Amino acid sequence: MQLVPTKTAEIIGCSVLPGREVVVLASWGSLLRLWKAEVSPDGFCSGWLSVMLEGHAGPVTCCSVSQAGDLVFSGSSDRTARLWNAGDGTLAGSFEGHKADVTCCSISPTGNLAVSGSTDTTLKLWALKRKKTKADRMSFADTKPTTLKGHNGFIKCCCFSHGGDLVVSGALDETLRLWNTVDGTLAKTLESLSGWVVCCAISPTGEFIASGSGVLQLWSVADGTPAKRFIGHTRPITCCVFSPDSQLVVSGSWDYSVNLWKTADGTIIKTLLGHTGMIKCCAFSCGSEFVITGSLDTTLKQWNAAGTKDPADDLEKQPSAESDEVSESSSSESDSDGFELLANGRIVKKK
Repeated sequence: MQLVPTKTAEIIGCSVLPGREVVVLASWGSLLRLWKAEVSPDGFCSGWLSVMLEGHAGPVTCCSVSQAGDLVFSGSSDRTARLWNAGDGTLAGSFEGHKADVTCCSISPTGNLAVSGSTDTTLKLWALKRKKTKADRMSFADTKPTTLKGHNGFIKCCCFSHGGDLVVSGALDETLRLWNTVDGTLAKTLESLSGWVVCCAISPTGEFIASGSGVLQLWSVADGTPAKRFIGHTRPITCCVFSPDSQLVVSGSWDYSVNLWKTADGTIIKTLLGHTGMIKCCAFSCGSEFVITGSLDTTLKQWNAAGTKDPADDLEKQPSAESDEVSESSSSESDSDGFELLANGRIVKKK
């Protein structure tokens, strides 16, 4: 499905709401535009432009949609994060405090907290306190954030646990860090086995963290130990997410492919081929029956995740991933943005 009708757009976020409505966000520099599409059992209906979110003074770098679909949280190179009413695109709140570009952001499942990460190596935890306003709009009072310090490199990703009690962040200092949202204290530091951490996700059960770098790594939340390494992509991983029942993980990569994995043993169920650009975002439907992915090729695609092939999709069944090694043919694969993927799955800066 060609949802974004111009090559000048960059899809930077996608989400599936409980009512089978897909929300897609794309940026044109400092403008953020929100598309919606209804999903039927036969696939997507026509997508349409819903609202334009205008207010950032620099390029929009990241975004997050609330679980209810009523709010959008965005970050920009203008060093601010902003909260928007998804219904009409009005600004609900502006959050200042970072000293450099905001690179990642997330809204808690409960909707009372938001977090932003930056190249200033800090995260800021924002309490979302609502103010009285019109019935169909929301506005949020300015609050002093809790600053989470500990990373020694640019922060690339952040997300909340499904209970909202933890924030996980990943950075170019080759660590994942877990933070308590009640008081902002550091709970655990996990040393990456594959270099820079580019993306992260927490399973809905709260048992595992997935992190993407040269390989997809699973971690135990309970003790912070590495649980499994999922080998399959030939270039760095850019996004990952668990299914609602935590049984599956989907990952997207610079190699233009999307892999669907079994959480239990790292088996590749499917490799989803069809994008012609780097994968920027991925999401499961609430019933785990389909996956959506957004790419730098400006398209959003729907993939069948239930085990049967949709004729409209380009799906390739893959054998089980039994080895923890990357083949020689994929060694020294590099992207155009300064990363190099080594034969052992480690991601490092290109020399």
